[in-house]
Amino acid sequence: MEFSLNFFKQTITIHLAVIFFFLSLLFYSSLLSVVGDFSFRYDESWYSLMVQEFSENPLMVIPTLTGESVEWKPPLFFWLYSAFYLLFKNLPFSQELIMRLPSAIFTSAAVSMFFVLANQLYNRRVAIISTLLFMTVPLILFSAVNVMAEAISLLFIVSSMYFYVSRKFSIGSIFLALLILTKWLYVIAPLLFIVTYYLKDRELPKILLTFISIPLALMFYLCLSFLFGNIDNSLMNLTLDISRPVPNFNLANTLVFYLIAFMVLLPFPILFIYLIIFSKANLWEERSLIALSVLAFILPLSQHFMSWYLILAIPGLVLLVSKRLSGLEPNILLSIVVAGLMIVNILIFFSLPYSFTSFDGIEEVALFMKNKSVYFVEPDPFYSNWQTINDNYIGTNQSYLLLEQLNNGFLFYRFHDSKDYYNVHPVFIQNNGSIPCGDYLIVHTDSFYNISVAVPDCYKKLRNNSFYDIYTGNLDFSGN
Repeated sequence: MEFSLNFFKQTITIHLAVIFFFLSLLFYSSLLSVVGDFSFRYDESWYSLMVQEFSENPLMVIPTLTGESVEWKPPLFFWLYSAFYLLFKNLPFSQELIMRLPSAIFTSAAVSMFFVLANQLYNRRVAIISTLLFMTVPLILFSAVNVMAEAISLLFIVSSMYFYVSRKFSIGSIFLALLILTKWLYVIAPLLFIVTYYLKDRELPKILLTFISIPLALMFYLCLSFLFGNIDNSLMNLTLDISRPVPNFNLANTLVFYLIAFMVLLPFPILFIYLIIFSKANLWEERSLIALSVLAFILPLSQHFMSWYLILAIPGLVLLVSKRLSGLEPNILLSIVVAGLMIVNILIFFSLPYSFTSFDGIEEVALFMKNKSVYFVEPDPFYSNWQTINDNYIGTNQSYLLLEQLNNGFLFYRFHDSKDYYNVHPVFIQNNGSIPCGDYLIVHTDSFYNISVAVPDCYKKLRNNSFYDIYTGNLDFSGN
């Protein structure tokens, strides 16, 4: 009898998880129908080009950018998105929407796994409430509509947490390894949750041994880089990633980062603080979720803070808040509160610049770049191997493509329909006025992000010399 009852409960849980998957997929697909055609932003441009290049030549193992291996991130993200690109590329949709569709699928899978995790930690009532809130958090919506590694990373994070809570340690360790092969620094979130969850458990030593999958996955990635790519690039980017959590001692920047953090996570940080101060519950029992939630207040202190890093804190914040909300009576009041929070989440998402912004003039610039050697000014060097790549080509007779970090899709629109790379190579250095003027030049000041780009001394000479082609068109960064 007890076996039949447990089987019945598990069947209901599986059915609800499947329902949440398709409900989320329908919701995110509807969202993509609104914003999916907008021009690429942030890392989407070169990620999309790397996905396309890899889908055309998967035997190269390590993804490339304009034919050059860069090892910015481990390759699993590009492998999986390339498979989906091959599946979807002939659909009658825009290139932007096709590239973004896998993110909607992976985020929907993460929502489904979050439901079973919440059900395992608490009960079905809390699981339903928390999943409805989780699927509408602005950063979750961001992961569902952008070609970035957050969607698939979130799936691996939540899955590893669920399997460890279910005491299926070997399966959980596999998901930790998959996370390492996707965005390795994010492994800090599930590790923090798992260790604090089993802090006084007799099986903790056994659990710690299963973490061996993490260095093994990292060694596997480095071996791939050594055999098929550039091991030096991989090591330097891993070193840079390690430096990301280093505290930022600029007070003004820190305050801005905290403001961003509260904006993209509202209203959960405020509710979390209120619950910690006024809660009468035993906080020790929820230590693992509190540890995750505290990341929302620690990450903005880092010198390389990006708002999407806060996705690591969302499972903890949402579960803690949902557990308290589940006690609201009557049910109609609970339904109104949950629906209100969901609406607030969606409204916040559409009010944020990164979620609902397109840029005019991109394809015009891309057309200008056709069959030309182009310098594209980088205002803020980010990856440590850029200078190394530059050193390999500076002073040669080859052409250069100097990529801008906030490129808003230029790279993808320049190359996605033709592979006329010629001698164009990616060169990543900050423009300090030392760029030689032997090639064509684009100077772009990104007024939308208030970043000024230093202009080389030779720029004025180039403008007066008909031998060079220089794009001087004005781009509209006001957004649509």
